[in-house]
Amino acid sequence: MFKIIDSFLTASDLNDIDDLCKEKGFNYGWKSNMNVDAFHWNIRFGGSTSPQRTDINIKEEDVPKLIWNIWQKINLENDRRLTRVYVNGYTYGTEGAIHTDSNFEESKTHMMYINKEWKPAWAGETVFLKNNEIIGAILPKPGRFIEFPGNLPHAARSVSRLSGVLRKVLVFKSEPK
Repeated sequence: MFKIIDSFLTASDLNDIDDLCKEKGFNYGWKSNMNVDAFHWNIRFGGSTSPQRTDINIKEEDVPKLIWNIWQKINLENDRRLTRVYVNGYTYGTEGAIHTDSNFEESKTHMMYINKEWKPAWAGETVFLKNNEIIGAILPKPGRFIEFPGNLPHAARSVSRLSGVLRKVLVFKSEPK
C-alpha cells in the first residue's frame, strides 16, 4: 500500500528545494479538506487546485527545472502523467485535516519530506487511515519519499511546540497515462 524510500532526496536536493521555496514564497490559507477550516502554508508549482480534475498533464516547461527533474526520478517508467505539484507547510498550531487527494483508485500521491533536519520530538507525522482506524504513521525524516494511493485517507498531524521550523512536504499527484 505504501512505498517508502529513505534518502530519496539528497542533502543537495534539500538545499536546492529550500532555495526554490524561499524564491517562490509560501502563501497561507490552503485547505487540504475543503469541508474543514484547517489552513496551512502552500506553494503551488503547477496543476489544478481541484482533486477532481484529472485531465491536467503538466509538462516540463510548466514547472521549475528542479521540480521536473524530481518528477523524472519518480516516474522512471514514464507511465504516469503529472497532474499537480506543490509544497505544503505546517507550523505549530496548524492542523492537517483527514482527506483524500483523489476519488480515483488509479491516482497516486508521491510525497517527500523536504526539511533539512527533523527530530522525532517535533511530531508532524503523516497518518493514514482505513475504516476510520489509523493503519500507519510516518515521521517526516529529511529526504524520505512516500508513495500511496490518492484515494487513501490521510492527514498531516500537528507539529510539536518544541519545533521552531516549518514542516514541509513536496507533493506530486499523478494518474496513469
